[in-house]
Amino acid sequence: MDPHGVLHLRGDLEVATPHGPHHETRVMLCGCGATRNTPYCDHSGACARHDQGAEKG
Repeated sequence: MDPHGVLHLRGDLEVATPHGPHHETRVMLCGCGATRNTPYCDHSGACARHDQGAEKG
């Protein structure tokens, strides 16, 4: 796993957010810190661009 990419997770998850824990079954977490929706990736930073490049490879 690349520490600068988007982290895709599936399962019975509890995600710590600034608004308290959220229960999820699938998430895309930000790896670059540029998101405005912490900890979720909003595709505004480098990790989303990095992730898109990895999908093409």
